[in-house]
Amino acid sequence: MGLHDVLLVMHSVLRWGVLAAGAVVLGRTALVRRGRAWTETDTKALRAFVGVFDLQLLLGLLMYFGTSA
Repeated sequence: MGLHDVLLVMHSVLRWGVLAAGAVVLGRTALVRRGRAWTETDTKALRAFVGVFDLQLLLGLLMYFGTSA
């Protein structure tokens, strides 16, 4: 199992993390739109989503430019 295969598995698994974090942020944002105030937890959820999304993008770029044949 080479580096490309390891990155591919990580990228595939992380995809579900991006979707889950995005769903959480979307749900929390819907509550804010209904009148609830923006909280520190909302900020943390948004930062987690951006971090997971950035990592997903980085792994994809590493696979495309670094390890693809």
